[in-house]
Amino acid sequence: MTIFRLEEFVAGSRLTLSMRPGAPTRAFGAGWITYAVEPAGRGSRLAGALAFPSRRGPLGAVSNALLPWGDLVMMRKQLLTLASLASQ
Repeated sequence: MTIFRLEEFVAGSRLTLSMRPGAPTRAFGAGWITYAVEPAGRGSRLAGALAFPSRRGPLGAVSNALLPWGDLVMMRKQLLTLASLASQ
């Protein structure tokens, strides 16, 4: 998470981060990620959303194809960590 900066924090509800300018933005593009907690039945639902621009050129095509899979693994770990922290 060190390549992100905090954009918005609503205690007990939502956390929004954006890609830091400089090397992270050059490597991955200017994107953002939001984690939100919503009531669901007797418990709650933790959801994540991310948005990154589509990149052009040969390297962009590789990035567009591979980064979503890396993000899936990363977000799963982050969601499990946040869920564990929330249950404490």
